[in-house]
Amino acid sequence: MITNNPSTTKTKVAVVGATGQFGHPLTLNLASEGADVLAISRAPSERNQARLAELEKVGCHLGFCADPSEENALTSLLEGCDTVVMVTQASPESLASIDPHYLNAAKRAGVRKFVPNEFGCHTLGIERGISALFDAKKDMHERIDAAGLEKTLIYPGLNFDYCLPNLRLFHQVTTFADLDQLLTTHHIDDIGVIAARAILDPRTTGKAVQLYTNRLSQREMLALLDQSWPDKDFPIKHVSRESILDDMKNATDEVTAKAGVETDLERAQINYVCYITGAVTNIDYPNTLNAAELYPDFVYKTPAEMLADEAFVFGT
Repeated sequence: MITNNPSTTKTKVAVVGATGQFGHPLTLNLASEGADVLAISRAPSERNQARLAELEKVGCHLGFCADPSEENALTSLLEGCDTVVMVTQASPESLASIDPHYLNAAKRAGVRKFVPNEFGCHTLGIERGISALFDAKKDMHERIDAAGLEKTLIYPGLNFDYCLPNLRLFHQVTTFADLDQLLTTHHIDDIGVIAARAILDPRTTGKAVQLYTNRLSQREMLALLDQSWPDKDFPIKHVSRESILDDMKNATDEVTAKAGVETDLERAQINYVCYITGAVTNIDYPNTLNAAELYPDFVYKTPAEMLADEAFVFGT
């Protein structure tokens, strides 16, 4: 059942992207919080079959949508849902050409609340013109308002996989800009718990929910890593402030940093926001709720725990 919420009702929630990196733990936690969950993905495949089976095991219904432009079929799929949550891999293109179909179908199906593709930087407080991705997210907010649907925005900051130094996913540790600037970072499973609670919580309607618990600098992260593994050598590459600013002007749409995800330009824009402006979190922005105050009894995994975990650091 929902913890620390003033009221609890059985809510039917459709999660689009339910087998993805963020979507899977979020969907599992929505089910454990007592929601009636429709888990939507493009199609069953070898890649997602284990996660689909796990979702079915906890009571989720499965739905598939290969072509969101077929809005009649999509509307039928969303019939009876109270809330639609978009948690797919967001890009400027998908936010302009795919997510609006889900919004249109949600409105036609009588959905009350639409939770857009956020789950990262606090885009409300980021000026337009810095990033095509963040601008597209702002555009989506405006579409939701114009459609007359309610919304809740979830801002977890960075996740451990993205910013805690480790050698599990890469051959070296990479640091950026000011090593002493504070960052907010959380385990993806904890993000799933808090996001699920916030989505079902009537106090968050029309609000942004900021996760704001693990605040530390890159210098502190490196110190924790050395403290846990004093006999290990961690090669470190530092990307300077000047390099990030240069990439903001000159990077292209080629994908070299992480194949299949952000382009080099998009990655530079994200690095600028995270490591230069510090705007990845914005706890003081109007109508922003602190998740730690909403759910004070929840215990988060800490960076110190993860950086002492051999499997996280080395992938063993």
